[in-house]
Amino acid sequence: MNMEDKFNFFTFLDEARWKAMGNCENEYPEYPYDIPNFADKNAKDEVKVLTLFLGYIVNRQIKSEKIFETFDYIFSRLAKDFVDGKEVDSLLSQYCDGEEKNIWFKCKKTQKHTAQYPNSPIFDNTEELKIKSRFPRIDRSSIRLTLTILAKNYDRNILKFIKTFASETNTMNNLINAFTLLAFNIPIDGAWVNESDRIKALQDLKQDAKATHSKRITCFLNDLIKLGYFRKIISENEITKDIFPRLEKDIHSLNVPGDVWNNNTIFRKCFLKGEPDANKSKNFYAVIRNYYEKSNKKQWYPLQLDCTFDFVPRMCEKQNQTHCSWCPLNNKNNEIKIPKEMCFNSKNEDNFCPFLLISCGYKTKCSDIKFCPNKIKK
Repeated sequence: MNMEDKFNFFTFLDEARWKAMGNCENEYPEYPYDIPNFADKNAKDEVKVLTLFLGYIVNRQIKSEKIFETFDYIFSRLAKDFVDGKEVDSLLSQYCDGEEKNIWFKCKKTQKHTAQYPNSPIFDNTEELKIKSRFPRIDRSSIRLTLTILAKNYDRNILKFIKTFASETNTMNNLINAFTLLAFNIPIDGAWVNESDRIKALQDLKQDAKATHSKRITCFLNDLIKLGYFRKIISENEITKDIFPRLEKDIHSLNVPGDVWNNNTIFRKCFLKGEPDANKSKNFYAVIRNYYEKSNKKQWYPLQLDCTFDFVPRMCEKQNQTHCSWCPLNNKNNEIKIPKEMCFNSKNEDNFCPFLLISCGYKTKCSDIKFCPNKIKK
């Protein structure tokens, strides 16, 4: 079994992930929180995209369901008021409580029938919604910085910000650096930028600057391009539709977000068995990028390995190591194949793929999958 086949296996998983039920363009909304719980499901596009980004600002050590369900409900209210012209500090006073480490995000609930998910349990209790992020002081500062810059230079419209920095070359690298300057205190091209200098730094941003590695910005951009709900917004909105092909074409330059799952010892040693990077001497995203740059076929691209977020906890965790015997990545196999007991190919392609459901939790029909290893003839 060669490395190229292993990487191509994640093309299959990635394809299934975005076609899984609940992707909002699908007729079976089984997963209730694949997109933010907007307070107003008919809000403007720029409100929805800003809500998604604000949710990623606080998305550290918090379950994604909690981000989409609760934080994003609050942020969608904040984003609407911001787009409508409300002053930034007034907004933060309205939607934040407390000081320093004891900061809460809050809002009063609107009528639930206007919400994206009117059956959400957040509507079951009191009128006020209140929740604390993992790093509240830093998160509030990042949100304030984001809103301040958008208000001063981009007509309070995050879509105009995206279009401004979706450069013709190095598109994703430029967007990552731009969003980093917009919200986070991370060095750009090896240099730290003070908060007061951010607007000038954005104006002077060089397209060939080395991109910083940001898991949250990468996931945000990935959602804009591949998650059906936001893909439709970016590809059809008058502001961004012309630059969407550029975003889609350059997705290969985004690195897989480094996290506990793709750096899991069991997975890493198995996936990279016999390779010099099998041990944790280098960041996984850097290892994968190196393989991609050396690859000749390039059917796959690094960000597709983000599926490890779903695959590894179900397949590689200690209590589930019995799954190794039928895992397609098992190095005892000569080639990657889905076990015949879990494959409906040639029987009934309208069935869900059992392997994808067990290994990743994806409800995807066999007929929707192009890159299944059992369908590809070598």
